[in-house]
Amino acid sequence: MSPAGYWPQLRAAIEAGADAVYFGLKHFTARAKVGFSLEELPEVMATLHRRGVRGYVTFNTLVFEHELDQAARALADMRSRSAMRKSARTCTRSSG
Repeated sequence: MSPAGYWPQLRAAIEAGADAVYFGLKHFTARAKVGFSLEELPEVMATLHRRGVRGYVTFNTLVFEHELDQAARALADMRSRSAMRKSARTCTRSSG
């Protein structure tokens, strides 16, 4: 497992043979000024999965009260995207 702050580190981890990569989101990571946006998440996961690498989103930061709504929306969006991918895989398998 390897960390990835952004695209260069993600690609380096893949090329180095990592079996899994963990990374944060721009607004909800313990590291300043790194991470991916929610909009980039599908591309990140597709890039990893094409190479057989698992991806883990870290949500390791303090969330302040004024950020709670945004954090909840981000988590809900990630969950929704994950459910949509699982549904698409199931439909593809059952139709083939």
